Amino acid sequence: MSKTPGQIRKGTLYLCPTPIGNLEDITLRVLYILGEADIVGAESVKVTKKLLSRYDLHPRLVSYRESNRESGSQAIIKALEDGNIVALVSDSGTPGISDPGVDLIGRVLDAGFEVDVLPGPSALLPGLLLSGMPAEPFIFYGFLPPNKKKRRQTLEEISKSRYTVILYEAPHRISKTLSDLGEICPGRRCALVRELTKIHQEVIRGTVKEVFQAGFEKRGEMVLVLAGDPEIGMKEESKKVISGGMSRRDAAKILEENFNIPRQKFLRLLEGK
Repeated sequence: MSKTPGQIRKGTLYLCPTPIGNLEDITLRVLYILGEADIVGAESVKVTKKLLSRYDLHPRLVSYRESNRESGSQAIIKALEDGNIVALVSDSGTPGISDPGVDLIGRVLDAGFEVDVLPGPSALLPGLLLSGMPAEPFIFYGFLPPNKKKRRQTLEEISKSRYTVILYEAPHRISKTLSDLGEICPGRRCALVRELTKIHQEVIRGTVKEVFQAGFEKRGEMVLVLAGDPEIGMKEESKKVISGGMSRRDAAKILEENFNIPRQKFLRLLEGK
């Protein structure tokens, strides 16, 4: 493999995105960094070995995961102090996005070392674009809180967003999440994207209730995309326009053009109905 141009700096932590399913979805630059690194921090040594062996790379692996983030971060910072080139990978996707890598980034920076982030795979953007929902703006929540009360509170908060919301979810929790959303906002548009980049990639689109009732395999990490509540945006815009001194009729005309919704609906909103 030819070397990718660019200087590699000792005493630097490189965040290296890895494939979320298809092992061919890895950049040449990531392969170069992983080949040159003295040490690679891995969420799962076993999973990372499989990827590295595919490309005949053999750096020293150390474990860095949720259960050992304290000792793992100390080992990585010590390696940086010794002048090593250190890379960090998760089992899939970009380290630091919904995984303990974000904690390590802060510790490394606080210790006075550099961090560099390479672009690459993440389930976030493919999931969003496959959903067909508006992509700008959007809100990313990652995984929901494990606590039942906080989980419900978060879902109620999400249901009141005027923007597209993206969640990560595990297969054993997806039915509960859809069931809870079905109680809160059953008619809201959503999309469930599972097994991204794999042979059995699947996208289920519809209302929350329809997606919950759809038959799908509870396997693989999942991306759940929920449409924003359009009426929240309409009400906010309605208040802004009226507060500017515009007549209700003229305001409804402008809002109709912006939202492509019948003028009478805005007149009812402006009247508080």
